[in-house]
Amino acid sequence: RKRVLAGIAAHGGEHKVMLGGESQGAWVIGEAIADPMLRRVVDRAVLMGHPWLASHHYEDGHDAGVIEINNPGDEIAASVR
Repeated sequence: RKRVLAGIAAHGGEHKVMLGGESQGAWVIGEAIADPMLRRVVDRAVLMGHPWLASHHYEDGHDAGVIEINNPGDEIAASVR
């Protein structure tokens, strides 16, 4: 996904890119859009069952274009602390 987003960014123009991923897919998208250059290309993103071990999370609402949805009973999204 990073390569595709980088290609879109390199060509410029107006794009409406929406990404959605679940579990590992959410992890990959979350890491890709943490890069400001790639985030600029993505209009919206939905991360479902985003693994707790991922470096970047969006559930606090700091990025209005990204929604992170985790079921409190999902062991993948639960803290391992």
